[in-house]
Amino acid sequence: MVPQPKNDTELEAVGYKKLLSRIDSILMGNTSYKQIISFGNWAWPDKQTYVFASQAFESGKTHITATQDSPFEVILKIKANQSQKDIWLLGGARLAQSFEKKI
Repeated sequence: MVPQPKNDTELEAVGYKKLLSRIDSILMGNTSYKQIISFGNWAWPDKQTYVFASQAFESGKTHITATQDSPFEVILKIKANQSQKDIWLLGGARLAQSFEKKI
């Protein structure tokens, strides 16, 4: 298991705080989403998160949206809301490959 940063100094050293200041949207796969929610409280309630899932589900949170849209469609929606910030692709190889195939 990789040790995780535990305080602001460690978070700053690895660039995590800078990353969070640059983004307003997070895109992730369903597997990553399930793993992250098992950790407890959602770490990014101020970021709109889109979860790519083969079946729709309700997260119960307004800042988490399950989608069956293509990555291209989701990015267009984000940009249509006039987002000027970056988008964080948080996930594994399957999600990255889906972007390559569908864009």
